[in-house]
Amino acid sequence: MAPRGLKSALKKPNVKLAGSGKFKGYVRVNADGSSGRKLKGITKALDKHVFSDGSLPWGSGSRLGWKGKGGGRRRGSAVDAQLSRIVNSGSKTPAKFRLTRMAVAALKKVGLEPVVAQRAVASGSLGTAADLLCFEKKHKRVVVVEVKCGFSERHAPATKEGRRCKMRAPLSQVEDTALHRHLAQLAVTREMLLRDKAVTGKLEELGLDTELGALLLYLDDESAELFELPDWWKRRGAKLLKALGG
Repeated sequence: MAPRGLKSALKKPNVKLAGSGKFKGYVRVNADGSSGRKLKGITKALDKHVFSDGSLPWGSGSRLGWKGKGGGRRRGSAVDAQLSRIVNSGSKTPAKFRLTRMAVAALKKVGLEPVVAQRAVASGSLGTAADLLCFEKKHKRVVVVEVKCGFSERHAPATKEGRRCKMRAPLSQVEDTALHRHLAQLAVTREMLLRDKAVTGKLEELGLDTELGALLLYLDDESAELFELPDWWKRRGAKLLKALGG
């Protein structure tokens, strides 16, 4: 079980999602409860400053029951929403979607207990949300988990005019693949949470490791696969955040 007080502390960020449609985005919450300025999302910022301008072979993977244009995106949104309801409300209702059940089982298998879902965080001009923050009893730490549905072509590089592409600084030695894009996103999210004094202060108060773990969880109808964020990527989190304006 997660330590008493961890869930309630993590559920109180000073950032929230506001607006709707194309105007939807994260904003800071001021001390008086009012909304501050709108923040830039890290996915668009990474695309603008770090990812190459090559084309990725986006493989959607199996997506049973989600036919038609945008089926993969709809499936991912539905799984994210259901995971969030189950984790944040503590609901005992069985998961409706197969991928949600697979996610819960995969995390349990490696000793992770989901504590909070869609935990917003801000740094500088950037705002985002961690898909899941989980408690790992074995190492007495919190682990940031990014959940991705599909992406069967996650290892194939982006290409431009027939040539393989690499990312831009500070990842100029890294091939531009779906997996590496997601690792970059995870590294930035983790770094933002590490700079959130409300998070690290509570971890220290509870006697937990203040160095956050980080995992990517890929889901499709055939399998659930976990990738731990390597130390090499963790060390580049601060440089990445600086390059994005965080």
